[in-house]
Amino acid sequence: MSGARHLASKAGGGGVNGVGGVGSVGGVGGIGGVGGVDGASDVGGVGVICQTRGQTLRLTLNRPDEGNRLTVDMLAAIANAIRGIDDSSVRAVVIDANGPDFCLGGELGRFWEMSLSDIERFANTFIDMLLRIRGCAAPVILSAAGRVWGGGMCLLDAADIAIVSGNVSIAVPEVLGGRPPVLSFMGAYRNIPEKTLMRMALSGEGLGAAEALRLGLVSAVADSAAEQAALCEEYVNMAERASQNPAGVIKELRVAADGSEYERQLRAAGALLPKALLSGQPTGQGGENE
Repeated sequence: MSGARHLASKAGGGGVNGVGGVGSVGGVGGIGGVGGVDGASDVGGVGVICQTRGQTLRLTLNRPDEGNRLTVDMLAAIANAIRGIDDSSVRAVVIDANGPDFCLGGELGRFWEMSLSDIERFANTFIDMLLRIRGCAAPVILSAAGRVWGGGMCLLDAADIAIVSGNVSIAVPEVLGGRPPVLSFMGAYRNIPEKTLMRMALSGEGLGAAEALRLGLVSAVADSAAEQAALCEEYVNMAERASQNPAGVIKELRVAADGSEYERQLRAAGALLPKALLSGQPTGQGGENE
């Protein structure tokens, strides 16, 4: 892809095959040409479309009118879908979204009126989803455009490969609503330099595509929707060519490199979430997202 900017130069060989087919509304990274559609469903209408295309599982956030904010049911649906591929022939997982924004964070609504048990359920379900993505035997490829905020940034961080559009905005804006980021802060702590993340958390300011690429938070930046779809398919093809054993071992190495630290950090953040949410009402933008 001549116009795309990559984290590192690619080795020769293995060009893009068969770009086309299905894309996401708003150009947020389709994976057309990967194979026949074995099934597509938004089970229970929770806001996540699940599709199997050959050896690829695609999970599409499907609440565009709500900024694809993540509800507890969406978190559980993603975790369950990934849990279900452990003994299957799936070689790659793609996470993308319908609409102009990938995800504006977690859907907490009037969080100051939530019960402690509801907050704990949200935190535990969110953490379980991230750990499922992190521990998935198949490579997880995320394709995002527009705003990637709060919990959306956690998804980006947990994925193995992240392809973003040139208009992407990656942020933890909770402070603009009068409360600290919690799960989103800890979810990004490993991959964003500490002082950069502190600036983001205290100001609500975000990262653009170029800075995210420079920091290694994303794998590639696409200059158009078509290029983003093609890049996504290219990474899917890489994962499928690697076959299950090498790809699985590579994922195990990544998890082993983290040790238990990733889960420990997320659990610590989950324990702090009630304190952050129950300390007061929001004051502005970003107040209802996590």
